[in-house]
Formats: sequence, C-alpha cells, structure tokens
Amino acid sequence: MACSNDGNGGSGANLNQIPAFNSTVLIIAPAGDGTGDVYVGGDFTSYNGIAVTRLVRLNADGTVDPVLVTGVGFNGAVRSIASVGDGTGDLYVGGDFTSYRGIAVAGLVRLNADGTVDPALVTGVGFNGAVRSIASVGDGSGDLYVGGDFSNYRGIAVAGLVRLNADGTVDPVLVTGTGFTDTVHRIAPASDGTGDLYVGGAFTSYNGTSANDLVRLN
Repeated sequence: MACSNDGNGGSGANLNQIPAFNSTVLIIAPAGDGTGDVYVGGDFTSYNGIAVTRLVRLNADGTVDPVLVTGVGFNGAVRSIASVGDGTGDLYVGGDFTSYRGIAVAGLVRLNADGTVDPALVTGVGFNGAVRSIASVGDGSGDLYVGGDFSNYRGIAVAGLVRLNADGTVDPVLVTGTGFTDTVHRIAPASDGTGDLYVGGAFTSYNGTSANDLVRLN
C-alpha cells in the first residue's frame, strides 16, 4: 500500500510496502501501545519471504517487528487476537489450533509481548472446537469472553460462549444455560457502561429463546 496524500500536500504515515502473505489473513488487531503496530493472524506461514506461522506483529511501515518471536508458531489457523488489557502488553490468541511452539494449547493461549506462553492462563484440555472470537471484559481484570464453534471447555458444557477469569477458570457470572444452537463468530462488549455484550453468529436461538444471528446479552 503506497503512502497516501493527507490533503495538505504531505503524505500520511501508512504501510509503505505491499503486504505479501502466502495465505489468508483472518484477523488484524492494533497493538494498543501507541506504536501504531498491528498483530496479524490467519492461515499463512510466511510474510514477504519471512517465516511467520499464522501470527506476526508488524511495525507501522509494514516491516516485521522482531519483538514477537513465534518460532514454529501455531498448527492451525489464528482467528482472533485481543489485548489482555491489564497493562502487561500480553495478548490472547484464539483459533483452530491445538499447539503453539510445540506446546499443547487447545484453541486459546495467552502470549507475552515477546511471544512466549504466559502460564497465567491455564486452559487444560481447552475447547473441543474452534475459537472464533475473543473480547476483553475491559475492566482491568484480564478476564475475557470467548466465542466459537465449541460445546465444551475443560470438561464443562459451554455452548458457543464462555467468560473466563484471567487464570483460565470459568467465571460463573455469565450463565448461558443451553447456549447457542450454532457457531458464535463475533463478540463485542457494549460501550454504554452497562456491561452488556453483543454476540453474532450463525445461530437461530440462545438458551431456548429465538435469536437469529444477533443477540444482546446482559
């Protein structure tokens, strides 16, 4: 992507090279630290000839930021990335994978800024299906909402949506009952201070109530 004119005779500081991934990009998330960097996840294994297995951090100019070292990376697609939001610079990564850098992580992992696994999040046997969306609760606790194509997490029935504490245990505050009839694709906390949550996907009902593809939850 070439630099664009800012309308005042100057050029905006944009990505200054043509991104060249060797397969699909599924998610982009700002680093959120004021650098202008972004995390990119998907089903690719290289970027501009550099080995980056399904996750990479890019500088604002499109070059690879070497701070994030993923090694052999993920063994399945990365579909969601979210900042932990607790000031650590850590990030949550979710997707179709069952391992990261040779470590068993079924669908969800917390990474330090340097790409190492943060053991604070203990997922155990993890999810029995793909994680499609992650959203930080946004209260500084490090808690997160997780949605996807799963029905079980660590042996607990959670049909498509679950709230996890920062340590990976299930937060019982969110009671979903029988949950969703099909895949949850996106989660977005409401921005009105209520703590409510928007959930979108391929479902037709939630906890026995008709809800065609979109619902707002308390």
